Amino acid sequence: MKPTRLASLPLLVAAVALAPSAASAQTAAPSAPAASAGTITGRVTDGTTHAPIADAQVRVVGGDGTVVLSDLDGRFELPAAPGVRTVRVFAGLHLPVRVENVLVRRGRAARIEVTLESREVGPAQEAIVAGRADTGTAATVLQQRRQSASVSDGLSAQEIARSPDTTASDSLRRVVGVSLRDQNFVVVRGLGGRYVNALLNGAPLPSPEPDRAAVPLDLFPTQVLESLTIVKTFTPDAPGDFAGGSVRIPASSCGLFGMKPTRALLPDGPASGEGWAGMAIDGFLTRSVRDTAALLDATVGPDLGAPYYAPALPGTFAEALARPPRRLRIAVSTRSFTGAAIHADCVAAVEHTARLCEALGHELVPVDPSIDIVRFMHAWSSIVACGTQLAVRSGQAALGRPATTDDTERVTRLACELGATISGADYLESIDVVHALGREMARFLSPTGPSYDMLLTATLGEPPAELGRFCSDRADGWTDFLDYRLNHVLHYSPFTALANGTGQPAMSVPLWWNDDGLPVGTHLMARAGDDLTLLQLAAQLEQADPWFARRPSL
Repeated sequence: MKPTRLASLPLLVAAVALAPSAASAQTAAPSAPAASAGTITGRVTDGTTHAPIADAQVRVVGGDGTVVLSDLDGRFELPAAPGVRTVRVFAGLHLPVRVENVLVRRGRAARIEVTLESREVGPAQEAIVAGRADTGTAATVLQQRRQSASVSDGLSAQEIARSPDTTASDSLRRVVGVSLRDQNFVVVRGLGGRYVNALLNGAPLPSPEPDRAAVPLDLFPTQVLESLTIVKTFTPDAPGDFAGGSVRIPASSCGLFGMKPTRALLPDGPASGEGWAGMAIDGFLTRSVRDTAALLDATVGPDLGAPYYAPALPGTFAEALARPPRRLRIAVSTRSFTGAAIHADCVAAVEHTARLCEALGHELVPVDPSIDIVRFMHAWSSIVACGTQLAVRSGQAALGRPATTDDTERVTRLACELGATISGADYLESIDVVHALGREMARFLSPTGPSYDMLLTATLGEPPAELGRFCSDRADGWTDFLDYRLNHVLHYSPFTALANGTGQPAMSVPLWWNDDGLPVGTHLMARAGDDLTLLQLAAQLEQADPWFARRPSL
């Protein structure tokens, strides 16, 4: 099995930003003053709005150099030696102020009120400012939470410095809804570590543990932390991977937009060159087409030593969204590739999307592609079984012991059993079957073939599955891995794996909701390298039938 962080369910993202030790020292809470010293307390406000000013710098002129920052309410406490002192207060776009003749007595607090006036701004001139956002202050973290599109929480360097915590794990225990498992693995609301992503400065962190995806955050001392951010819900920038449709399947079931780009358009390295013989392809789950375009533009391109190169794009995804797609000829099918009927809700979803496409000026052609999907799924299952067997073998080597039933789910063990029966020749034959289907679909969507630009189907063969539907430990569960794939999963998801096998771009669009209030996605697959057109059509459909604010009825 291809190693994964199961980012299709990103319920926790712990983002840890590193900062130089000097920056951490600057924002740390001052040590308690000596008993013989005095203090200067006060509040800093804006002279126009009378609002409190956070992060104003306060120091004693000619003192020992100690600088404190005002808190979210504009309040501060500054240690000072006894005597008559002058206090300087400075904050960003405000004029600095000197408060003179402040009498400081031993063991007592002198209180002052400071009002800062905004600087006058002259005629507008062009200015280019390059900088790095400071996330080390409580005010900044609070502002990020207010502006976040998801439910999040966080700790700044200021807050961390005031605690006795020594590691990131210690600090995160103070966040509501967060707990630790095995002393150092962070979980949210009691969920297991398989639903946790950890990012360092925006980059995903691989887990050093072979049997879990979660990262032990006790590896990070608090002295190097600038901030900790915990995201407790879906985010607009959630990555997804795995073969067979694990980007588009949850997108269809959750009312999200999910897109898998052309094979090799996004890098797979440096840990590996490909997953599952090229069928494991990364993609994104987002709430809007714009978010996907931004993420694709930020990540597109091969990594060093990549075994494949995708066709070069004629522009960026963001630029493509500004233009409607050309008039497209779209093949549409309301049946499974086996010829079997799909659920009425899924048929309704396809018909709704087809009517939208026609209203937008595109040509829709009813077609039932002749695809030997059963033979393909046999080959797909063999490749996945061998990949799963390799992953378990690697995990056992890292653990230094054989895997037990507590380490793996039953479906994983069934895949390993199948993998043990597959010879090298059988494996290569399976790859040949997948490649042959890729050439067949390339002809189907080729300008020189039947001249279809895209293929429109349902994303799934049924509405979203009930909990436990695919639990392999049930008494009435499947007998082996092929039974699981061919007689259970294929009926539920008969369309998505095809795009993974052929390497063509595909997307699930949330345009239909059934009478139970559940989302039912529709699936569009384009020719290899035509990702921009696919996203242009998605943007056109989103504008015609917006989905961003739709939620399941509760």
